[in-house]
Amino acid sequence: MPDQTTPRASRWRGLLPALVVGLAFVAASTVTWRTSSALFTATTVNSGDAFATGSVALSDNDLGSALFSVSNMKPGDTAAKCIRVTYTGTLASAVRVYGTGLTVSGGALDQWLDIQVEEGTNSLTTAGTCGTFTGASTIFANAALDTFGTAYASGSGSWTPSSNPTTMDYRITYTLSSSAPNTMMAQNLSLTFTWEAQNT
Repeated sequence: MPDQTTPRASRWRGLLPALVVGLAFVAASTVTWRTSSALFTATTVNSGDAFATGSVALSDNDLGSALFSVSNMKPGDTAAKCIRVTYTGTLASAVRVYGTGLTVSGGALDQWLDIQVEEGTNSLTTAGTCGTFTGASTIFANAALDTFGTAYASGSGSWTPSSNPTTMDYRITYTLSSSAPNTMMAQNLSLTFTWEAQNT
């Protein structure tokens, strides 16, 4: 009889690659189906979150008028005026005072006009007179105006308000040096005392 084992084995060998490919396709399809199926999930939320900035705010009781308007000074003249500054901001801050807009006409009067700035308390609420002012600290000692700070960084002050509202009284004293020379006659100057708060 003819040997039919070899042809049959040959047929199986011919079908084997197609069978392998088919099984691989089925396996790949199964993997794809599993990876695209839904996942179990859970969430939790924290709702109503909000953010708001704080504030830094200063005011004073000068009612829009200057503390000083002095004329006919002579060497040795001196006087003091007081002002109350109120902090109404919500952030803890540091307050300093300095001079801005200094204008000196015809000479160097700022080198002979000394000022002193003190922090303290005063029972009076109107700017100008000092009445019962009680000094707590001298933040700018009696020195020539040309050495007074002209910006926050070089300003003077130790007040650090941490509540709202809170106040600080300041006494500013000027003195025309008794050594002022004759060249200081008929001279004048002007400036703006500026209080600034910066949050800490």
